[in-house]
Amino acid sequence: MQIIALLCNGEFRYSELEKGLPKISPRMLSKELKDLEINELVERKVYASLPVKVTYKLADYRYTLVPLINELTNWGKAHREIIIQENKRKHNRV
Repeated sequence: MQIIALLCNGEFRYSELEKGLPKISPRMLSKELKDLEINELVERKVYASLPVKVTYKLADYRYTLVPLINELTNWGKAHREIIIQENKRKHNRV
């Protein structure tokens, strides 16, 4: 979800995705990008340059996801404090 949310903002190189998603390991990012590409959610473009440039973007019709992702983001922001407090309460019980 985080990768798709970031790609809603445009086209990114792998290193830019890494910087934008600091909590995901490089191995997991590569795996998720491959899965998204296989499922035709993300397009990968390789440029014939030296060094090779590779970019990722949402497939054109996948931009219909943008309003849904925005709503999920807004919901998360609105309920963030409640979620954090609930997690703290759960961890204190253990």
